[in-house]
Amino acid sequence: MTAIVDHKWGGLARRYEEFRRGTHRSIDPVESTRIAFPTALFYENWLLRRFDPAVDKVFVSSRITFGPPGQVVAATPDLDIHFVDGRRLFDQVVKDGAIDEVNARRLRKLAAYLDCEHAMRTASEIRRDPKLIHSLRHLRQAMVAYDGLAEETMTAIAKFLRSHEETTVGELRAKLADFEDEQIDAALGHMHVSGTAHLQLNGIEYGRHVIVRSL
Repeated sequence: MTAIVDHKWGGLARRYEEFRRGTHRSIDPVESTRIAFPTALFYENWLLRRFDPAVDKVFVSSRITFGPPGQVVAATPDLDIHFVDGRRLFDQVVKDGAIDEVNARRLRKLAAYLDCEHAMRTASEIRRDPKLIHSLRHLRQAMVAYDGLAEETMTAIAKFLRSHEETTVGELRAKLADFEDEQIDAALGHMHVSGTAHLQLNGIEYGRHVIVRSL
């Protein structure tokens, strides 16, 4: 038996109980849903997972119950990640070098029960490419700002890429001058997440020089 209860804001009292050092709130531009994290580290881990084209859906701090009747156990992964190929992964962020051992044991049992994977994510792993994090922050912001306005831009980019296997953000901005730069960025963000185009983001900050490849 499994059940998922999605995260809700729940008022000031509950927010304080869950996030005693403050709440890092954001919006998932792919699902158009509100999300919240206890610290920037948790948010950055979500960015990396959400912008992975191999990922289909990401649930934030969703409480999951499992086990037979009378022996039900609850666990809460920081991220419940569903991949396009059907795999499922539970992320647990290691904060301040300390592991929540109780939740870790439950997540390992949950992963075994559901035939999934469980990953411990450290700050050094999450933040090993600061430029990538910076780029993903920009793309998320652009996607939120142009929510619902990226479809026409994506069509124009896809048409251009049909005759250009590889280009740059700068070239796209020059060729598609009818669209604002951030509107093009928003469209590229959606296309990267959906796997219809690939942005070469590793090790460089987002800008005109970023390579865009047709898929």
